[in-house]
Amino acid sequence: MTRGLSLRTGWLLLLFIISCKTNAQQLQLCHDAALDLKAEPTALVGDRQVTGTHNIITATALDMLGIEFQLISLPWIRCLHAVSTGAIDGAIGVGWTQQRSTSMMFPQLPNGDPDPSRAMFVVDYYVYTLKQNGLSWDGENFSGVRFGIAAPKGFIAASMLKEMGVHTPIEAEANAVIKLTVNRRIDGYVQSRVVAQQQLANSDAASLIQELHPVFFHQPLYLVFSQQAMQRNQQQLQHIWYTLSDVQSNISIEPSLCASLCDPQK
Repeated sequence: MTRGLSLRTGWLLLLFIISCKTNAQQLQLCHDAALDLKAEPTALVGDRQVTGTHNIITATALDMLGIEFQLISLPWIRCLHAVSTGAIDGAIGVGWTQQRSTSMMFPQLPNGDPDPSRAMFVVDYYVYTLKQNGLSWDGENFSGVRFGIAAPKGFIAASMLKEMGVHTPIEAEANAVIKLTVNRRIDGYVQSRVVAQQQLANSDAASLIQELHPVFFHQPLYLVFSQQAMQRNQQQLQHIWYTLSDVQSNISIEPSLCASLCDPQK
């Protein structure tokens, strides 16, 4: 009788554990679908292949914490919208704006400002243009603009260009901006230095393109969460933010990427 009760108790305990794992809520995180799979690094994190520097760091932190997660590739605007409505738990590599902070949760300082020490990276964006085409940038204003300047759709850089009255939106793929610049369909484009270098390294027109100085935009990028996800498990998500900074400083990434991305002072 005692042995039968023990076996029954053991089975009930096993079923309880299985049930807990089945009902555990998986963390769903989206990232930009425009990720260049050929240029970005790929790493084995746990038992899955993860592509993209930001994604690798995020996945490594979650794996260290034992948190189940799913990475979802979406067009950037759809990704941000899904997080703002709570349809997806979070987004990887988001720049802070006042508007975004009203619908997404960023790591914060006591005064409510975003906490730069919890940023995934600080990325420098530059203007790229055809050599000797007359476009110039002095750190505040452009001159020589004829056809407009492009930037990745949904990025803060695009909003900045629009406010300056020099933005030309394009629906083409990210790599097409080099050809559009060379063919004088646009005056140039804004892109993070590391992505621009990757694009130019794979382009026959690289020798025709120049990087304008000074830097156009210096942007910390964050892992952000939906308000709904934060309400469900605030302690866990804050722990993720703290773990990210440790991972970012210790993870081994391709040296050419680390030169531009891993040093927060660049």
